[in-house]
Formats: sequence, C-alpha cells, structure tokens
Amino acid sequence: EIIKSNPAMIAAPVTIEVNTPKFGTAFEALDFLSLQISGAGAFGLNRAFMANGANLCYKKEVFFNQNGFDGNSDIASGDDVFLLQKYIKQQLKVTFLKDKFVVVTTKPLNNFKKMVQQRIRWASKTSAYTSNFAKLIGIIVFIMNLAFSLSLLLGIFKLFPFPYFMILFLVKFNLDFVLLYNASQFFKQESLMRHYMISSVLHPFFSVYVAFLSLFGGYQWKGRTFKR
Repeated sequence: EIIKSNPAMIAAPVTIEVNTPKFGTAFEALDFLSLQISGAGAFGLNRAFMANGANLCYKKEVFFNQNGFDGNSDIASGDDVFLLQKYIKQQLKVTFLKDKFVVVTTKPLNNFKKMVQQRIRWASKTSAYTSNFAKLIGIIVFIMNLAFSLSLLLGIFKLFPFPYFMILFLVKFNLDFVLLYNASQFFKQESLMRHYMISSVLHPFFSVYVAFLSLFGGYQWKGRTFKR
C-alpha cells in the first residue's frame, strides 16, 4: 500500500478475539465490528474520521512536521483519531488497507462494567473532533438509537403504535445485518451472527446509555478516574 499510493497514514482492520460462546463476548465483538465498519466505510467515502491505534502506521517525518499528538494532550483518549483528523485537515493522504493478512486481533474485556467505561472513554472525545462529518454521524446514530429505544418502550406500554416500531426495527435490523455479516465474513467470525437477533434489540439501549453517561459524567479506566 505504501508503494502503491504513498500515503502519509495507513489505517488497517482490528477485531476482537472470540474464543468463547458467551453472549457478552459476542455482544462486545459485534459492537466493535460496527465501529470497524463505520471507520472503514468513511475511508471509502473519502470522509475518514476514525482509526484504531492498534493497527495504524504513519510516516515519521510527517508526524514530526505536524507536531505529532500536540493539541489533544488534555484528552485521555483518542490520540489515533485526532492524529488522523489532523492529517486530513492538512490535506495529507490517508488510506485504509482492507486486507485479511494485516488484521490485528485484540483481547475482549469480558466484563460489562469495563466495556461501558471503555465506550464512555471513546465517546467522551467526540465533542473535541475537528471533523464536522464525524460529529454529524455521531448525532445521527444517537438520534436513531434513541428513537428505536423510545418507540420500543412506548410501544410496550401502548403509548406508541407498535406497527411503526416494527417498521423501524425491520429496516434497521436488515441494514445492520447485511453490513455486520459481511464484516464477520471478512474477519472469519460468522458465528457471532448467532447472537445478532438479541444484540440488535439491546444495542440501541446500550448506545444511548453510554452516550448519556459520556455527556454528563466521567469514567474510570485502568485504575484512574477522569472527569469532564
């Protein structure tokens, strides 16, 4: 990829190791897959805004010319994302390498509380993004998840027409299924899709929960407490 297009930065795929049939691990892995899809898809649209430092490379001289990680030292997370957005702002070439031979695998947390804290940490940096496209996508995703969650709860209590909820659910369910199934094939994790049905119902509530916590509270990570 370096020889082919000579980019200043190359982002590459990351996945969570799945070696247990537990639902919690599958839920975490599916959530992570959705982030990978969003990140890779944005590169394909020439609107890249997210990359994972676990599988990221960039030219040393460009890094120093751009003052590296300067500008976000007061934020506890997101060096990789802010560096990517800095490169894009300077109109430097960035690319995503979609290749099964360069996939990096990371361990799952296998702990719901830790997963929530990690996602809060990731979400808390959104307000500091320099990419308006990234902020717009974040707002759209939050509104969709909030609409889904509220319509289901209101539908259960007969305060919202349940058929409307089913239309919303089926559209979201099928679109997400196609994207996640393709991603699971790429990462050779098709077994995750056995947990997709229940995950598709729970994930919007999880996302809204994390979003609210990231807006109004701090988080704990690796023995340290961070406040907004």
